Amino acid sequence: MYHLIAQLQREMRGEIEIPRSIFDDRYFDIPYRLVDSELKNYKKVKDSLEAMRLKSFQIIRKENSWSGFGFINWYDLRDGIIRISLPPPIAPALLDISEGFTAYSAMVAATLQSIYSMRFYEWCCQFKDTGKWYTTPDEIRARLGLTEHSSYQNYANLRKHVIDVAMKELRDLYKQGLSDVCFDVKETRTGRGRGGSISKMCFTIYWKKKNEVIDEERNEDYLVIAHFLSQFYTAKTADQKLFRDTVLRRALDENRLESIAKLVMIAKTKQNPAAYFRVALRDQTGIETKAHKPTAEEKKEEWQQAKKSAKRVASGRTGETTIGDLFSQLPASVPIGGENAEDAHAKALKRAKKS
Repeated sequence: MYHLIAQLQREMRGEIEIPRSIFDDRYFDIPYRLVDSELKNYKKVKDSLEAMRLKSFQIIRKENSWSGFGFINWYDLRDGIIRISLPPPIAPALLDISEGFTAYSAMVAATLQSIYSMRFYEWCCQFKDTGKWYTTPDEIRARLGLTEHSSYQNYANLRKHVIDVAMKELRDLYKQGLSDVCFDVKETRTGRGRGGSISKMCFTIYWKKKNEVIDEERNEDYLVIAHFLSQFYTAKTADQKLFRDTVLRRALDENRLESIAKLVMIAKTKQNPAAYFRVALRDQTGIETKAHKPTAEEKKEEWQQAKKSAKRVASGRTGETTIGDLFSQLPASVPIGGENAEDAHAKALKRAKKS
């Protein structure tokens, strides 16, 4: 929905022209990676598209005068692109219901990695005027379609893999001025102590005024860059994640959004867009990142520091950190006086008990 509205608004501003059929149906092309960056949720995406196809609307103009139509005519996924056909009456209706929809809404939709984070963004927008949203774990599962998902019946999994991920993603965008809302959450337990189950949740919504969020023109450039990175850099490896995050951060911090967005448009015309973009970005801006791998010297220095800390613990000169805590951090492959970390750990504990 966000991608459709964003494209309609850009067409209204004269920035793009959406393809049309001879019957005035509009064709929207959306890269699949924008809706499923990890390529793991084909069934959910297909089910969502089918639900959109079956959705019907009615427009009642006056008594004995009305229209009825489906939300979309058809959808098609091939070669990594989702094409959606919208009937002529839908476009004006979408523009009517999009009042309050802003450029950063589309940018947030394109940038978030979790398929559930966008729903939390919507809820934050819904409740930002009150600043609070009270709900339950069961309601969240129902809203996200997770009631039949066995893993998320365990609240710890729901919190870690759904709520906390959305909270971090939105907070990061909020700090960068790329999202107008973020949230945190407090839990109410039923029963005694930490053993009780979570019965209620209170979400506190934080939001920024319009002038505190980056301007619309910069949003458009950011959106172009974010789309490209989501399509060609899947962030599955440390190197790609670091590269993607660094490009977005430095594009903002160094006021390079416009120049990098232009570079993206050139890269899209090349046979290997990802490779061209990375090389051209390095040559033109100096932005180049690789996941850092500690050298042998750095590993040795880290081990020496840990060993010194362990000695301080053994002599009682540190706080509450235990010998076990420190020795468990030493790499097992680094020798400690001819012993590996496990043997040294055991002997250190034995000496501590004797003392």
